[in-house]
Amino acid sequence: FLSNNGHRADVLKSGGITVVPGAGNDYVNILTINQDTCVGCNMCSLVCPVDRCITMQEVDTGREPMSWSEYQERLAAGTIEKIAPPEHV
Repeated sequence: FLSNNGHRADVLKSGGITVVPGAGNDYVNILTINQDTCVGCNMCSLVCPVDRCITMQEVDTGREPMSWSEYQERLAAGTIEKIAPPEHV
C-alpha cells in the first residue's frame, strides 16, 4: 500500500537517477509491506522497480505447493480444509 509519509524526493536519488519517482511537491510516497497481512504471494517483489530490493524466503508449511486457483477448486470440491492465515513472528 502507499504510505503517505512525505519523504523528500532529493533524498531518494542515486547519482543523477531518481530511485523513486516523485509524487509532486518534491515529496514522494514510499511503498511499504505490512508483514502482519503478507501471504507470500511475491507480487511486491515482482513489481518493485528496484532490482533485488525485496527478496522472498521459502517457509516450510508442511503442505504441498498449490496455486490460488487450485486452492479455490479444492475448497469448492470439499477436498481440502480452509487454510488459516499464518502466524507471524
